[in-house]
Amino acid sequence: MLRTIPAPARLGLAVLGALAVPFPAIAATIVVDASGGGDHLDLPPAIAAAAPGDTIVVRNGTYSPFVLDKGLTILAGSGDAPVVGGDAEIRDLPSGAEVRVASLTFHRLDLESSAG
Repeated sequence: MLRTIPAPARLGLAVLGALAVPFPAIAATIVVDASGGGDHLDLPPAIAAAAPGDTIVVRNGTYSPFVLDKGLTILAGSGDAPVVGGDAEIRDLPSGAEVRVASLTFHRLDLESSAG
């Protein structure tokens, strides 16, 4: 015996089905500003707080070295020229992770082998 589901029930099932589909994570933008105008004052805590795929925008200033071990984009703010003092490292990236770094000046940046 074939039964027809009433229209309101069909709509409820469609909404319930849509809620079961996972939504992709939305990448965040984190601002690092040594003068206090951002989310963080220095790069290491911003990197620790960031999730893979996030973007970190760095304002003018001199920042501590860091170890980057997840896929992030790190770039200077528009018209800014931030400097990373000491030895920064990119290492131990998971397979498929992408790192983009643009318009920062490094004292030294070490790139180590990774699965990615």
